[in-house]
Amino acid sequence: MQNSQNSDFKIALFTDTLCDANGVSRFIQDIGKEASTENKNLYIITSTVKHHCQEQSYIHNTKPVFRIKMPFYPELDLVFPNFFTLKKIAKELDVDIIHISTPGPVGICGLMISILLKKPRAGIYHTDFPSYIYDNTKSKMAKSITNFIMKLFYRNFKRVFSRSLEYVDIIEKDIGVKRDRIYTLHAGINTKSFHRDFRDLSIWENYENIKKESVKILYVGRLTNEKNFPFLLKIWEKLDSDYKSKAQFIVVGEGKYKNTPPNFSEQNIIYLGFRGGEELSRIYASSDIFIFPSITD
Repeated sequence: MQNSQNSDFKIALFTDTLCDANGVSRFIQDIGKEASTENKNLYIITSTVKHHCQEQSYIHNTKPVFRIKMPFYPELDLVFPNFFTLKKIAKELDVDIIHISTPGPVGICGLMISILLKKPRAGIYHTDFPSYIYDNTKSKMAKSITNFIMKLFYRNFKRVFSRSLEYVDIIEKDIGVKRDRIYTLHAGINTKSFHRDFRDLSIWENYENIKKESVKILYVGRLTNEKNFPFLLKIWEKLDSDYKSKAQFIVVGEGKYKNTPPNFSEQNIIYLGFRGGEELSRIYASSDIFIFPSITD
């Protein structure tokens, strides 16, 4: 790992999610663009048929052998790639380190390839998968099994990056990674995409039932248990009716709760579905309050 300051240092990042509409996908796309701008040798290796990303020279996307819907998360595919194709790509790139972003089938391939090519490996702990499993199954046994699998997966990583200080303790205690191998990779904001200059109150005229003068409370993310979205609905339903008459709860995203409750409009909840690009930038900048209740990120 000492050669990481060398301009010729090459990293292969293996990920199960890249072109999906989620935060991990967005993060990896941004990292890839930033590395390319800085002339760093970061190569992203994945296997997907999703389309929420642009083709780039540093992205190596292989055709899946087969895929199924992810249990509890049907918006995400569980993809099984061609191992030998991924291995060939990594070998031809002659990378110095293999970075594994997700512990799915593509990530497992990355782990096996790092062993076969005798390359050190690192990774990011993006999501608290044991808690994710528990939130969707309410099974302590399922959570314990997932903890055990995560321990096996991360046990020989040279570095494990946490997206927050709060998760350093969880990675150490639950996943068994020694603290001297854990580093924090803080979140940032791409101000070219998310900036107050995008504020434009006229955007609300594009959607039905949104009042220009109302207080806009915004949630952006999956409408699922692990994002704690049902909690938001319960809190909103309990709010004083006078307050709800002055505020509107605007929901951007997809998931199983998009039709719950069926009387969104009666609750003064505005569901906009999936939004992206400059439209999403304008929605963020033109809202008044942001709310994100997830406890597994």
